Amino acid sequence: MIARIWKYRLFLRFALLGLGLAPAFLYSQSRPPCDRLRLGLPKSYDERQAQTDFQRAQYLNAPDSLHQKSMLLYYVYMFDSTSHIGQLAQKELLQVTETRANQIRSQLLGTWRWLASMNWELETPRSCQCTRYMVISKDSIAYFRDGMPEKQEAYQLQLKPWFLGKEQFIIQTEDQCWLVKFGNEPAMVFSQETPGARLFLDINDGYGIGCGSTNHDYEKRE
Repeated sequence: MIARIWKYRLFLRFALLGLGLAPAFLYSQSRPPCDRLRLGLPKSYDERQAQTDFQRAQYLNAPDSLHQKSMLLYYVYMFDSTSHIGQLAQKELLQVTETRANQIRSQLLGTWRWLASMNWELETPRSCQCTRYMVISKDSIAYFRDGMPEKQEAYQLQLKPWFLGKEQFIIQTEDQCWLVKFGNEPAMVFSQETPGARLFLDINDGYGIGCGSTNHDYEKRE
């Protein structure tokens, strides 16, 4: 009975991952995920191809091969999630996802000072005569303006198999979908970094909507 329950939980976890969401990072609200893309398999994909892809994935352990490895494991799982290699691919892909999530968290958590925003017009601390920053914890973001709190909201990482190995990742807030990227320098040439800055964050707050999104630059100091 216990083994049956465990197998059901494992299947449910990866059924969610098959939709593109690692279970540890599922959004707790009823709002649909930011990226609803679901990759299908070609009609010619068969058991032999799944075996080949699984074997290829075992040799792809270099950091620059993470994307290819993740996609091969995803294809194997999508082909037959109940097979032996499908279950092995499931386990390995969840491990890869968790490792990437921990890497993101190690950089993401902390205080981020706003540098600039760009949509149709450029906005900077100088143009608005204001200061802004946000404090990111493991499950919420608190926003401040001129040292005073504005709001706090929950967020979740969305780590899709097709984003693993890429520089970008997705954050879903309560009302926006962010495409996020770390950098060693600001993404926008208009951003004026300050002494002591060690990491930069570029956010596009309209992932998936096309026109109407805004890019924001933040910096994290020592």
